[in-house]
Amino acid sequence: MGAVQKWLPGYQPNGRINLLLFPFAGAQANAFSAWRGHGLKQKIQMCPVALPGRGARFCEPAYDSIPLLVRDFLAEIGTAFFREPYAVFGHSLGAAVAYELTHQIGARGYRKPLTLFLSGRASPEKIRTRSFSHLSDEELKEELRAMGGTGSEILENHDLMALLLPTMRADFKMADDISVETKPVLDVPIHCFSGMQDEYCSPDYMEAWEAHTVGGFQLTAYSGGHFFINQHFPDIVSCIAGDLRQFACVT
Repeated sequence: MGAVQKWLPGYQPNGRINLLLFPFAGAQANAFSAWRGHGLKQKIQMCPVALPGRGARFCEPAYDSIPLLVRDFLAEIGTAFFREPYAVFGHSLGAAVAYELTHQIGARGYRKPLTLFLSGRASPEKIRTRSFSHLSDEELKEELRAMGGTGSEILENHDLMALLLPTMRADFKMADDISVETKPVLDVPIHCFSGMQDEYCSPDYMEAWEAHTVGGFQLTAYSGGHFFINQHFPDIVSCIAGDLRQFACVT
């Protein structure tokens, strides 16, 4: 259980639907702490993923490759987790990780997720080619400020940013290194969430995910920019719970 708890702190096998939650670039597992109690009923267990290079795993080197991150995650989590019903959510970089995870799960013959929830991330063929990982420290800070996901009290703390920037750069390198190679179409429902004023990933770009599944597709758009999830998380959580209510008598 040690390796599982390292990646999924607090996880307990208990027969509930597990909801894997992959955070955005630079974020810790606690990025989803506000979600608890907002529509996720007792039959859904939140499983925020703790990535290396932040939080309790700060001393571990951060990954800069999504396929390697997913490979090691699956190797350390083991097969038992995937015998239980589960769904996967990711926002921005987390959505790219969730998508790769779903493909690697399929290649291993593991139980597929009930639903893949993708937020704030265009499908691979729609990804813009602008690179963030090669920006100077000040340019990167300005991009983070423009995105709206990092508070000014953090951005203006030079000592703290000096600690955080290496992990953020590794995360953005993962985000930059996008393969547009053809992957098999998924047989998993995809529900996308988008911000209507998101300059990095418009709802039109999110709609392109429909071509990546034969399992059903839905797009829900909200007002706001790239971090619309901070404003609308109660509604998003309610949507997720509603989608999963059809499985295992979730109430």
